[in-house]
Amino acid sequence: MLSLPILGRKRQVIQLQIKNSISTISGLSIQQHKALKQVLSYKIDSQQAYFSGSWKNRRYLLGNTGNFPTGLLYLVEGFCEKEGIRVEVEDLRVRPRGESNKFTATFPFDPYKEQFEAAHACLNEDRGIVSAPTGTGKSLIVAMIVNLLQVRTLIVVPSLELKRQITESLQDIFKSQKVGSFSDNADIAVDNVDALDPKIEAKYDCVIIDEFHHSGAKTYRELNKKSWRGVFYRFGITATPFRSNENERLLLESVLSKVIYRLDYSTAVEQGYIVPIEPYLIQVPTTPTNAYTYAEAYSELIINKSQRNQLLVELVTRLYNAKQSTLVLVDQIKHGEEIQQSLASIGVHVPFANGQDEDSRRMILEFNQQKYPVLIGSSILGEGVDTKPCEWVILAGGTGKSRGKLMQACGRAVRKFPGKESAKIITFYDASHKFFKKHHAAFVKTMREEYGVKPVNLPIDLL
Repeated sequence: MLSLPILGRKRQVIQLQIKNSISTISGLSIQQHKALKQVLSYKIDSQQAYFSGSWKNRRYLLGNTGNFPTGLLYLVEGFCEKEGIRVEVEDLRVRPRGESNKFTATFPFDPYKEQFEAAHACLNEDRGIVSAPTGTGKSLIVAMIVNLLQVRTLIVVPSLELKRQITESLQDIFKSQKVGSFSDNADIAVDNVDALDPKIEAKYDCVIIDEFHHSGAKTYRELNKKSWRGVFYRFGITATPFRSNENERLLLESVLSKVIYRLDYSTAVEQGYIVPIEPYLIQVPTTPTNAYTYAEAYSELIINKSQRNQLLVELVTRLYNAKQSTLVLVDQIKHGEEIQQSLASIGVHVPFANGQDEDSRRMILEFNQQKYPVLIGSSILGEGVDTKPCEWVILAGGTGKSRGKLMQACGRAVRKFPGKESAKIITFYDASHKFFKKHHAAFVKTMREEYGVKPVNLPIDLL
């Protein structure tokens, strides 16, 4: 047993008990517990704290009894090492033994080096996050992890569309192997997170969360504490590992752990896996406004501002006539309908995939078949929706402040496609209100930090 001496004759005994979901550290002094509690904490803004009914703007993931999410074990170990605290470890986790030839994968093509490295990082680390840009074959990495571990695996996704796509992909790769859903008790189960009940034990040896940046959500954390207590292997696959508030990374990591493999954007571009991003701005004339709330500013300066709408319609018309594959992304269905009607009034007929229309999937399919050059889309054109031909993305609903949402929008255009040389992201910049000034600054920052590029004014002769 390892221990740390303290004042007097008593010797401090620190015990660390490790379980799959929740671990416990005991024996810390009051000062040590307080210091570790700060390490396992994150800050929220004052407005969020107010609406949550609390005056405190910091959240702590270390309980009074020393319990903490096992995904943060690396931080606890790092704290003990830094402070010179020697611990007695009791690891109660049981590593499952994979069954030989339980699954046999037939991949459609040879995985590239980075996919191989990512899958083997999961095999070596037991839990953690794999970060790779949209369009670099994350679904194939999921299949490779399953094939390497050879254990019963639950794949969790944030949407029904992703569930459908990944299920079909895995059925093709594993052929006759049982690929189904959680309710089917399939050996390889794919399910939407909203279909999972935290009260029902997941009798699986591995959980893989696709689009892992959603894992800070309460549902995932409830599943982690209850349903997944017996799950040893835990991995997350995402293009955006952290939310726009990076202090909340602890919530993401608490479900699984830290990033164990990263394929960065520049490498993916250099290797030819995706096309580079080119961000452009269209300056909108500033106008006086008395808008106080964000909803008021959004309505006045985005949906109902005539100068902005005229610039948008002119741009979409030019792209339409030039047969340039383009997505026009909106945040509100009403906004998309108004854009659609404005275009129709001048003879430009563009479909609108919004999730409320049963034909939305058909519209996306026909857009990919290049039956029409422009498609307006709401949030249905988010994660998991394949739009390979798309070369232009117009952020008609604004850039917002969410880095993850912005990166997902960029991801709609980065996939390789014959004749495509770049993904052109276009936003409108209106300095009429402080909200949009902040969003523009966040947009510029994301372009610089994630893609190494600076937005420039859209050249007149670019089309």
